[in-house]
Amino acid sequence: MKNGLLTLFLSLFFVCSTMAQNGQGFVLTGTVHSEDPNEPIAFAKVVSANRHEGAYADENGRFSLKMKEIPEFVLISAIGYYEDTLYRLQKIWPKGKNQFDYHSVLRAIEYIGGPVSITVEIEEDIRGMNKISESETRRGDNSSIEQGLNLVPGVKFESRGPGGSRRLAIRGGFLRSPFGVRDVKAYLAGTPLTNPDGSTALELIDPVAIGKMEILKGPWASRYGPVSSGVALLSFEDRPQIGLRGGLLSQSVGSYGYLRSALQVGWMSEHNTNENVTLTLVRQSYAGYRAQEANQKILAQISGNKVAGRHFLQGNATYYQGFWELPGSLDSAEAASNPRQALPVSEAGDAHVERRHLRLAGAHSTNLGKWTRISTNAYFHWTDKQNPFATSVFNQGYKVEQDNSFGGRIELRTYKNFDFQWQFGTEYQVGFLDYQQYENLLGNPGILNTDSKTRSTQAHVFAALEHRLSSKMQLLSDVSLSKVAYLQSEAWSSIETIPLGKTQLAPTPAGSFSWKWRDAANYFRKSIAVRLATGYSPPALWEMTDSLGQFQTDLLPEYGLNGEVKGLFRFFQRKAVAEISLYHHTIWNTIVPQTLNSGRTVFENNGRTTQIGLEMFASVPKIKPSRTSDAHVLALTASGAFQYFRFNEHALDGVSFAGKAIPGVPTFTANFQADWLIKQSTEIQFTQQLVGKSWLNNANTVAQPSYMLLNLKASHTFRIRQYKTKPVGTAVTLSPFVGVNNLLNTRYTNFPNLNAVNGRFWNPAPGINAFGGIDCKF
Repeated sequence: MKNGLLTLFLSLFFVCSTMAQNGQGFVLTGTVHSEDPNEPIAFAKVVSANRHEGAYADENGRFSLKMKEIPEFVLISAIGYYEDTLYRLQKIWPKGKNQFDYHSVLRAIEYIGGPVSITVEIEEDIRGMNKISESETRRGDNSSIEQGLNLVPGVKFESRGPGGSRRLAIRGGFLRSPFGVRDVKAYLAGTPLTNPDGSTALELIDPVAIGKMEILKGPWASRYGPVSSGVALLSFEDRPQIGLRGGLLSQSVGSYGYLRSALQVGWMSEHNTNENVTLTLVRQSYAGYRAQEANQKILAQISGNKVAGRHFLQGNATYYQGFWELPGSLDSAEAASNPRQALPVSEAGDAHVERRHLRLAGAHSTNLGKWTRISTNAYFHWTDKQNPFATSVFNQGYKVEQDNSFGGRIELRTYKNFDFQWQFGTEYQVGFLDYQQYENLLGNPGILNTDSKTRSTQAHVFAALEHRLSSKMQLLSDVSLSKVAYLQSEAWSSIETIPLGKTQLAPTPAGSFSWKWRDAANYFRKSIAVRLATGYSPPALWEMTDSLGQFQTDLLPEYGLNGEVKGLFRFFQRKAVAEISLYHHTIWNTIVPQTLNSGRTVFENNGRTTQIGLEMFASVPKIKPSRTSDAHVLALTASGAFQYFRFNEHALDGVSFAGKAIPGVPTFTANFQADWLIKQSTEIQFTQQLVGKSWLNNANTVAQPSYMLLNLKASHTFRIRQYKTKPVGTAVTLSPFVGVNNLLNTRYTNFPNLNAVNGRFWNPAPGINAFGGIDCKF
């Protein structure tokens, strides 16, 4: 330990001494900001061509880079932005000039006795294959983030009508998700949203409160803990809508009793965009396209950031109260004769979910010297649920749950001459579930049948290294060790004896290795990445227990090996983008559900699966009839995926399903969207989603046919009043909008019940439906 501290001390002394010796060289200072000059980019990285000299911007985007000599170029990068390059720095360095314009962009360079000041603009990374912008999260009727997520190739979001039951799959995964979210981890503002028992409360995510989203596909256990399908990273909308103080008031109505009201107000510091507070209130209800499908929710959320010297603080709090009914799946005859009906047993048992959430989270980050940055976040999540789940003749219980969980994450980033970047981190979560199941007496609890208390824990440590071999080549590698445990401290059932259970999965390593090459020329940019990763996915608590609450201590985690090649290409001065990704993922110990003759569902490990996919994306964000006119701006985006998912060694009750397609995974998807902005005031959105055939059972004898959805939305903005205030002009605007979903009146199922009993696979989705409303920004 002493030798380690001595080595660290000598290293820091050497770095400080070197910096002192370099103090007589050249100094480049300035500000990094986005296309909006009033929006500085905090903690942007500025690196010289030799990669041995670099600096970080402060909270206001200001930086100071010391160099021995003037480099040929300087690289500017930041999280969420494309890397930009300032070329020919040696030639354009002013000698005695007071001001210099670089490439006719307002990048002022002033020469005042030696130091140089430069303001650099870098292009914001708005839309990509795996990234969703703020405008995409609010696409359509604003009822959920479903439309935006389904435009990402390889991602499938399903729901029972606006605001109803929901589930999310990344590159497959519905087989383990009869409802809810399994084998997907989500983070909100850097804090775990997925609970330690493996469940994710997607109902906490409302479009008006969420900013950007990024989807990391495949195994990312090495950085984000145990997960095999993918990770969803979500951020808050943490700025007021207009100016320094303002907000949004929105009112929507639609078919089948859809009603939504939203209010968002915010405050921003006049001198720092990283000092702000945003309050969001949402009330939404839906009568339902089908019987027994009504839902409603109330959401209150507050989030904010604060800069205090070198410290950056974040905080957020969310309260959710929701109710949604469960109609039950239909068989093919019922779906064909009357898709709006519900199962009689579901209606008689008043099948529904009542749920409340309270989530508190905070984060802190600061620099430890010039070469190290530490980030810490923590959360507390309380939730309770009442659920009469009489959705079939087998499942007619009444569940009552209360769950408390807390945890956090610490990351330490350190740099050495900007050629090496180390990252170390740890994440820990613990949850306590109190569960009771009663007889369901027409939607009311009867005799208590089952009672249990369970503790879930997840612990995760990881280390990552980023090594830049040259200005165009980069290597990334990381390793991790995770541990998952479930302890059932109390359990009993009046139906059968339930022994106390304890499952402590062995600490499991995971890792990945990536090679990236990129050429960041001004007019054409291309990059190629190759990634090999291992990952694993432990069974969620819901999978560890059957419908009576009995523990299955012999259920093992899934293990996976993923290989992927990805290419990114930008054309026409980076105004057009194309991406393509090819992957091969093999999973061992595949977790699959099995429905017993008694109607109880249990999960078991059964063989190996192979997942092969091709994902594509292309976008032209701005097409203008002329360079000098913004009268008509057209944005086009297309994406799609081909998916070949197969069982290799899978058999149930002596029947082999080797070679069969994995249920719930469409053979292909093809998405297209066009946004037309006319004179900066009228906008027309067109969305097309084509979903290929997907099998609904392991034997591949029942399929959901391919279907196509067309959605249309139009809005117009009226400027009511204009204010000329500093630092930016503001205006009060009114934006009425109208739209139509499912223009072709397509009949399809949006929430199929995989491997259903008695042929009840179908949850029919709404036909053609309309909506309208008005947004007021102030």
